[in-house]
Amino acid sequence: MERQITPDRPIRREEYTTIQKSRFFEAYDSRTADQPLSDILRKLDLPRRTANYWLSQRRRIGKEAYRRTRPNSDRLGRRRAITSPQLDAIVSSQNPIRELPYEANITHFNLDITTGRALHNNLKDRRDAGRFVEQQGKPVSPRNRRLREDYGRFGREQPLIGY
Repeated sequence: MERQITPDRPIRREEYTTIQKSRFFEAYDSRTADQPLSDILRKLDLPRRTANYWLSQRRRIGKEAYRRTRPNSDRLGRRRAITSPQLDAIVSSQNPIRELPYEANITHFNLDITTGRALHNNLKDRRDAGRFVEQQGKPVSPRNRRLREDYGRFGREQPLIGY
């Protein structure tokens, strides 16, 4: 078994700047049809893998690829105190304490928050539900419906005050 040693040359792992990326794209776009990509890479001292990555990045995100980009994450920011399944359970119609105050829901579901306001904001922002998902309120009476339909048919051109 061969003993592993530190390489005698530095391992090349540098971060490229916006200027280097722009020079590469400029050279790549202005090359002739018979000029291979390896000539450009040799002239700019770039590895082929980096060039392929930059080209695929440009195809994927367009002009933004000319600048130095950092990897985009799907999960930026702090971890949420209330998970999505917990929110779904709270607004579910099977929740027996759904109509009770927020604090009762917090203790029932053992949530990691202390105020009802935090639960209210989570429901409002993430579930489009201030208090409930279903419409709250009584249905339109037949008489009121008839009046609304009449206004829609005949009162379109008239001012609202004189109708």
